[in-house]
Amino acid sequence: MPAAAVIHRLQALSGIIGRKASVGCMLSLAWKLGAQPQIALDTGILELCRG
Repeated sequence: MPAAAVIHRLQALSGIIGRKASVGCMLSLAWKLGAQPQIALDTGILELCRG
């Protein structure tokens, strides 16, 4: 999945949750998503909720 698509998905998720993710967090999560999609997505949701 291209990084731009991952970032776009994260921005949409961030909007739904009502929190803004930092650029560093988004890039880190994009890297994790490329390596281990399901585990990274679960971790990413927790990170975004934590703010």
